[in-house]
Amino acid sequence: MKVSAYFLKTVRVGLLTTLAIIPVKAGQSRSESNLPVEVRSGYLAETKFDIPSKPDLSDYIQAGLHNNPGVHSAYARWQAEIEKIAVARGLPNPSLNFGYFLTNVETAVGPQEFKIGLTQMIPWFGKLKLNGTLQSLQAEIRLEQLLEVINSFTYNLSALYYDYYFLQQSINITDQNIELVRNWEQVVRNKYKTARAGHPDLIKTQIELIKLEDERLTLEARSAPLLERFRALLNDTELTEIMIPDSLPNIARLPNRLEIQQSIFESNPRFLIAELKKELSTTNIRRARLDYYPDLGVGFDYIGTGDKSMNGTAVAESGKDPLIFMVSLNLPIWVKKNRSRVSAARYQQRASESALANLENQLIAELEQIWFELEDAQRKINLYSQKLIPKSIESLRATEAAYISEQLDFLNLVDAQRRYLQFLLESERSLVQYQKAYARLEYLAGREL
Repeated sequence: MKVSAYFLKTVRVGLLTTLAIIPVKAGQSRSESNLPVEVRSGYLAETKFDIPSKPDLSDYIQAGLHNNPGVHSAYARWQAEIEKIAVARGLPNPSLNFGYFLTNVETAVGPQEFKIGLTQMIPWFGKLKLNGTLQSLQAEIRLEQLLEVINSFTYNLSALYYDYYFLQQSINITDQNIELVRNWEQVVRNKYKTARAGHPDLIKTQIELIKLEDERLTLEARSAPLLERFRALLNDTELTEIMIPDSLPNIARLPNRLEIQQSIFESNPRFLIAELKKELSTTNIRRARLDYYPDLGVGFDYIGTGDKSMNGTAVAESGKDPLIFMVSLNLPIWVKKNRSRVSAARYQQRASESALANLENQLIAELEQIWFELEDAQRKINLYSQKLIPKSIESLRATEAAYISEQLDFLNLVDAQRRYLQFLLESERSLVQYQKAYARLEYLAGREL
């Protein structure tokens, strides 16, 4: 989650590293503040990132942020909502009308032949401003949705990376087990030749070796779907191998739990979306109430008048074209319709408030689960590294000596060896579970920890 958190941080505070947003003035929303985005490094829509020859997880994440179509799609949706702000605040298009008199209307100054008019509707005071506010909130929701897509992408890629690491460690440990059994098979063969070991021991060795080789084939087959899912996230069909480290770093110190909980309510995109939707529904009530007030229309009509003459003499002011200034009001007389609109907005507000409370409970419960996984994995890491693995090594050495001196049979040796390698594998599993839980914790917090 390192790159994701660093990306989110730059979006929120305006650092020009991954996605830099021009700082927001007081009283101005992020979407209203000079948004297009300036990008200096890191994420850039419609560009690609070249993965280095020896990439780490952060390189893969950065490449994915550049290349993943889902991220691009969320970015484009955000930009589309920003462009709609000016549309929401603008006046409606004026209407132009033209009429031709099929039967001329005779007047004192001549026959009226055609009429052309232009009308501009002006919404009631405050409607356009609230329209802009509503659209700005929609744009902010899209921004948080973009951040949620990035958060989710980063966590999913990290989880796949750690799963692939564990799969390779499982293959390596199985290879070690195969090598050890092959060595013991040779020992058993030598003892069998000298009649110090029976034929059953040799059969047991060969059965164990067949089982291990089959297990390795199964593990090897699992790498293909993991690699394909990884390539799909990166949108890179040419990727043939995931570069992983020899070992995972030491576990980090757990952050303060109260700080994590506070960070959830400050930075988690899902929670911020729910808050914005609540604010949107409250603003929508104010906007719906303004529909009780009429909109004003202003315009003019121009009437084309033909020439008029009497007894061959032009009438005074004949053919003079009148210009008419007009003012109109639309009448919001359908009170029931307007009342229903306000009522619907109030129900939407209740729904958004309940959704926010429900999400808050879910996030706290999710934090509790992640915290359990972190502490459980941390406890198991210490248990295996400090107690079980040293004890299994001691047991294996003692069992080897006892088998060589023919005090124990071969199955005891196989069990001791299998137990040692199983503890190694479980230790790696605990490390991976810790790293995945920590990445999920950063995903939940919405920032780097």
